[in-house]
Amino acid sequence: MEKIAVWMFVRVVRWGLWLGFLGYLLYVEMNRATIFTKLNQLPTHVELTIFGLAAAAVAAGMLELAARERTGLPRPPFLGMPPGLRKAPR
Repeated sequence: MEKIAVWMFVRVVRWGLWLGFLGYLLYVEMNRATIFTKLNQLPTHVELTIFGLAAAAVAAGMLELAARERTGLPRPPFLGMPPGLRKAPR
């Protein structure tokens, strides 16, 4: 059961990173006037944050695949949970 918990944790982290990435993009879009420079460029720290969140989300996705393979779970359907985890234990 510990391996499944690790896989679920990595899965939650991956989705959190993607939501953080999209949220930061929305923040930058909504505050364009205060974030962009006079030449309509993004500051370096904003670019690095956007790139870092996306790269971390992709890396977490790869870790999730490795963790799922170690647990021996079958591949889940698109946007779903594996068949063995659909029902909550009682």
